[in-house]
Amino acid sequence: MITITSPGLEELTLDDWDAGIACESLDLGHPNVRAVVADRPGAHGTIDETRYFGARSVALKLNVFAGTYGSRRAILDRIAPFCDPGRRSVIRYEDPTGGGTRALDVRAGDASAPLTNPTLTEMAVSWIVPAGLIYADDSKTETAQPFTEVAPGLTFDATFPASFPSFTSSAAALLNEGTLDAHWTAELYGPFTGPALINRTTGEGLYFPGLTIAAGDYLHLDSLQRTVTVNSIATATRYGYLDFVNSTWWTLGPGETMVEFSPASSAPPASATIHWHDTYLI
Repeated sequence: MITITSPGLEELTLDDWDAGIACESLDLGHPNVRAVVADRPGAHGTIDETRYFGARSVALKLNVFAGTYGSRRAILDRIAPFCDPGRRSVIRYEDPTGGGTRALDVRAGDASAPLTNPTLTEMAVSWIVPAGLIYADDSKTETAQPFTEVAPGLTFDATFPASFPSFTSSAAALLNEGTLDAHWTAELYGPFTGPALINRTTGEGLYFPGLTIAAGDYLHLDSLQRTVTVNSIATATRYGYLDFVNSTWWTLGPGETMVEFSPASSAPPASATIHWHDTYLI
């Protein structure tokens, strides 16, 4: 099944014979490669620092005819709003290779619907995926408790054949079962001061010295949009508290990533809840 949704519009199924839309093919394409190259001075070859993908185009071939959605004209008129380039939509499809339901965030690209057949319109339509990524429709969530120091215990004269750490870590294990780095969102619940959200697998982190969040409030972080807000209110930004020198907006690589919530001080019920989707290339 292939569906498309957008705020303010009714969900549309793009491969329902009874409804009057048959999908002939879905081509997920491949994201453009954002090449970063320069000629190597005084030598053959190039200096290649390419690392990232760009956008991709997703193309569908549809056959449109009268069905439960209405007349052929009524169905074309239902598809048309999703072809508005100012609208942001989500395409979901069942992966025929057994990968479950996957999704893409899209905006309209090109479309063609020649009216040459008295009963059938062969429509070609494409959408652009600005992020270039495919993600699992189901999200995942893990919670990290604040990192806490442990006070020294008793001292013994004896020597034991074991080592005892001076701290306990409440790092959460986040599993990205996809094939590309996954972006994430997080809610850091107060009360706390000076929060940090650290990727212990890569050593990268986001640090907010001097920031205080009260009990009952939370700090919302979005790694894709790179936003920092209180209670997800766009106008309540706290981006200015970010330590730009020492911070890096990290992602979740394929496999397991250990993430630690490390405020300078905190009290119950402070915690960090992180959400992500397994992310794929194809």
